[in-house]
Amino acid sequence: MKTIFFKKEFLKDIDKGNKTQTIRKKSIYKKDDICSINFNSKNRIKILEVYKKSLGDITHKEAKQDGFKGIQDLFNKLIEIYPEIDLTDEFYVIKFEKAR
Repeated sequence: MKTIFFKKEFLKDIDKGNKTQTIRKKSIYKKDDICSINFNSKNRIKILEVYKKSLGDITHKEAKQDGFKGIQDLFNKLIEIYPEIDLTDEFYVIKFEKAR
């Protein structure tokens, strides 16, 4: 089973279903993968969809699905994680649900 890592600050939103996607610079995940979260086999997600998108094309809806209030909050967090990004950089959008 693959493992996907999330910062501790996002775990509650994943558990509540408020965060149903993640945006990453790299991805090893594909549709239908079941992944443990931070090596915890009891907390798992199922990958529903993975696609590439430039940062400048990320929508408000996608920012909300990522657990943010809006696109600016998402951009601020991505810049914190990836300091040298710009709007033309491509990211993987990984949509998921809690695995049963």
